[in-house]
Amino acid sequence: DQIEESCEEANRKVAAGLKAEGNALYLRGDFAPAAFAFSAALRMTPRHSISLYAALLANRSAAYLQWGQPELAAADAQAALIIAPSDVKPYHRLAKALTAMGMHAAAVNVVDRAIRAYAEMTARQQAQL
Repeated sequence: DQIEESCEEANRKVAAGLKAEGNALYLRGDFAPAAFAFSAALRMTPRHSISLYAALLANRSAAYLQWGQPELAAADAQAALIIAPSDVKPYHRLAKALTAMGMHAAAVNVVDRAIRAYAEMTARQQAQL
């Protein structure tokens, strides 16, 4: 168990480093290399690191979108929403990808879902206060 935990921690650190590299590439406008860095980070992410996995999918979705790959962007955004349905970023990226594909009605539906998810998240947070 200790060896497995050590390996998972090492993989998580590598994934975090690749995520940082992908973020830097994205900010420089190097969208294809950013997408590849996020892909590598996803492969290194331990299965139970759900929030990191969802963030990487959302980041890769943004890179794909800027790279002109809206279908891939939509797929990653949808996967991120399955993992983290209360995160607003994947909704935004999915709506942008659908718009880029000319699927405007579907994009509006996604925005409506995002508004509902945000309202539910806000209500839960306020209930915890």
